Amino acid sequence: MNEERPTSPRPKRPRLIKLAAIIYLLISMFGWLRFQQAIAGSAWLHALAIFPPYPYIALTGMAWGLAGLSAAITIFIGWRFAPQLALIVTGFIVATYWLDFVLFNQSPVQLNDILFELIVSLAGLLAIIILPRLPGPKRFFDEKSGN
Repeated sequence: MNEERPTSPRPKRPRLIKLAAIIYLLISMFGWLRFQQAIAGSAWLHALAIFPPYPYIALTGMAWGLAGLSAAITIFIGWRFAPQLALIVTGFIVATYWLDFVLFNQSPVQLNDILFELIVSLAGLLAIIILPRLPGPKRFFDEKSGN
C-alpha cells in the first residue's frame, strides 16, 4: 500500500545559473531604487522641472524592477522559457538604457565613458545568448523541462 515512487535527483543548479540570477536581482534592485527615489523626490523633481519628468523615471524604474525580478526567478527555478525571457529582458534593459542615454544625456562628461558602456551592453547581450548553450546550463534547463 505504501508504494514508493522512484524519484530522480533534483538537477544541480550550475554556478553560472546562480550568477545570472544574482545579476538579474541586482538589475531589479537598481530598478526598484530608481522607482523609490523618483517617488520620494517627486516634489523637488517637479519643482526643478527635471527632464525627463519624474513619472517617466518612476515607470522605467518599476519596469526594470519587474523585468529583472521575473528573469531572476525564472532562471533560478529553471523554467524552460527562462533563456528566452532573459534575452528579452536583457534586450529591454539595454534598449531603455541607450534610449535614456541618447534622449536625456546633457553631460559631455558622460561621453568619456561611452566606449565602456557600449562594451558592457554588448557583453551582457552576448553572455545571455551564450549562457543557455553552455553544457551545464543547457543540461539544467533540459532536465527541468523534461527533455
